[in-house]
Amino acid sequence: MCHVGDTTVAGIFFMQGDRFAGMPEHWPSYFSVKDVDAAVERARRAGAVIKREPFDVSEIGRFAIIQSPAGSVAGWMMPEPMPESRKTSQ
Repeated sequence: MCHVGDTTVAGIFFMQGDRFAGMPEHWPSYFSVKDVDAAVERARRAGAVIKREPFDVSEIGRFAIIQSPAGSVAGWMMPEPMPESRKTSQ
């Protein structure tokens, strides 16, 4: 995770392992939402395709991958608070 002060602003990870087999390299966008599960249900009712149902990543947050009715794909995330041990003073 990348931070500006105490604010999470980005994340980067390697797509390694069987679950990423055959997936081309890409740079997806993730948007912070207050409630991933509620946002997914609203998107579903509006005709979106849920590419990955909400899931948790330990110490990072809750995520989902959505494809809009027009075809664009993005992730939604609900970040967990950053642990005190990772905060830096400015």
